Amino acid sequence: MPCFFSGAVLESISINMSMSQFRNPKLYKIIDECLERHHVPPNKIKMEITERVVLNDMKYMKQLMKSFTSKGLRFCMDDFGTGYSNFANIMYLPFELIKLDRSLIEEITSSQRNRQAVQSMMGMFHAMDLKIVSEGIETEEQQKVLRDMGTDYIQGFYYAKPMPEAAFERLLNG
Repeated sequence: MPCFFSGAVLESISINMSMSQFRNPKLYKIIDECLERHHVPPNKIKMEITERVVLNDMKYMKQLMKSFTSKGLRFCMDDFGTGYSNFANIMYLPFELIKLDRSLIEEITSSQRNRQAVQSMMGMFHAMDLKIVSEGIETEEQQKVLRDMGTDYIQGFYYAKPMPEAAFERLLNG
């Protein structure tokens, strides 16, 4: 069942989650009630978390993520490439999507070394059946290079800057 927004179909909605939100012992119940109240299928929600959140308590996060994925919610690793960037977290936790941080993308058009590193990461993530979002795309050249490299999704000012709800609704409705 697709999510609708004034006639436009959304594949999913991503929600950035903080460490304090994951620490809330009522989080599972709160999300469950919210999904029920708004009639949103759990598989339409992607929870975005950073490695900092995961590393705070790996055992707890692994258990919590397992509970949520068994319900149908999905997880994205946000800001990969900043801070810790531990591949083991990606291997052992139920992520379906990796968001490459803009710091990895900034020099994609001017640095062969940067381009090769990002291409290698994409190859590894795709081999693990993970989807990739490239964040921070600001130019057509960056967009083209990343599309040619095989990124699954592109996010950044090249497409749109943050906007009020009414402007977003107009954008979706064409």
